[in-house]
Amino acid sequence: MPEIGLGIGRCVLPNDRFRREVLSWFDERGQRYLTTDEQADIERQRANTAQEQIDLLLAKLRSLGISEE
Repeated sequence: MPEIGLGIGRCVLPNDRFRREVLSWFDERGQRYLTTDEQADIERQRANTAQEQIDLLLAKLRSLGISEE
């Protein structure tokens, strides 16, 4: 559907342990739109990374004798 910048194609999802081929939506550049599960995984990874950074900064502040509050 080039008039709206969408395409449909086959792919193997990266997290599919059975390596099944599925149909997916693609944009006009050929980039596959992520599934909701993939989007949730990415967001979970971002949140975990942010929390790790916060924990490291808080530990640094404590080591310098600075209160968290």
